[in-house]
Amino acid sequence: MSQITNKREILQPILDSIEAGWHIKKPSPLVPDDVEELCIFQHPKTYREVQVAIANSQFWDNGRQHEIEPIVRYAIQNATRA
Repeated sequence: MSQITNKREILQPILDSIEAGWHIKKPSPLVPDDVEELCIFQHPKTYREVQVAIANSQFWDNGRQHEIEPIVRYAIQNATRA
């Protein structure tokens, strides 16, 4: 059976490769394997926030970065000011 791994460990390098300064608000550091699919990213210097749903299946067994990265990139490109 597949398991969700630490989503934050998968997401932060993706965010950093797209644009420096993004922080993960959700999933929280206290629950990095949160089963809720909603992810929230914030860029405090530019006052932007992104809310995006990423299927849990894409995080199974250490994640499928090649599937997650385009979702995150698109969300950041369309980010609005918080």
